[in-house]
Amino acid sequence: MSTMAGEFAGTLILVFVGCCACANASLSRTAGGGMGWGALAAAWGAAVAAGMVASMSRGSHLNPAVSLAMWSVGRIDGAQLGAAVAGQLLGAAAGAALAWLSFLPSWPRTDDRAAVRAAFVPAPAVRAPLSTFLAEAIGSAVFALVMLRLLAGRTVEPAAAGDLNPTIATPLAAVDPLSAALVAGAVFAAVMLGVGGAGAALHPAHAVGGRLAHAVLPVPGRGMGSFSGLGAAVIGPCVGAFVAAAAWRALVG
Repeated sequence: MSTMAGEFAGTLILVFVGCCACANASLSRTAGGGMGWGALAAAWGAAVAAGMVASMSRGSHLNPAVSLAMWSVGRIDGAQLGAAVAGQLLGAAAGAALAWLSFLPSWPRTDDRAAVRAAFVPAPAVRAPLSTFLAEAIGSAVFALVMLRLLAGRTVEPAAAGDLNPTIATPLAAVDPLSAALVAGAVFAAVMLGVGGAGAALHPAHAVGGRLAHAVLPVPGRGMGSFSGLGAAVIGPCVGAFVAAAAWRALVG
């Protein structure tokens, strides 16, 4: 499976599962009404694990922040970065659209337009753009650093005196992909539990794809405030990716 196809498939599953959980919690006449934030964080963690397994690849990132961190430490090149991010953006939009299809009866029965938007993208409990940006950056840095450990391996010094080329140890995701997926999901859930109240998505592709779905699909309040907060949701994780890459080089690389 190509890089773009693997990222598309995995991100589609990730965003579909996560958005379905949010729709179940926020829309009217659903079985999960009133679902707490802890349950939603756990659902997003499960979504990350499911996406990694569904991608059919042992090296899928499923998040532009992770791809950017992998590029920053030299594990992928610019072409691979572009293909990965393109697949993630398309997969996120498709996953959000499939979540919309899964709750067709509930959209017209939900009068609260903020609740409708919350099914596609998170919103902060208190509107504070700087706080949201910091939550995105810090949370993404923590998650990306863990993902670098799972996906990038570490640099191993030459074993022989005459060997001038260091090698890269096989990363956990290549040795035991299921364990890597479970670790990634657990860490994402823990980070979301900590910073989610600030409206952090920790996933630029979800931030873009979810907002795009809210802007074009026939839901109450379509397009109203769809792209508010997008800057923090994209720039914050990118900053976090570079912070994670710098930390990884200092600690492991």
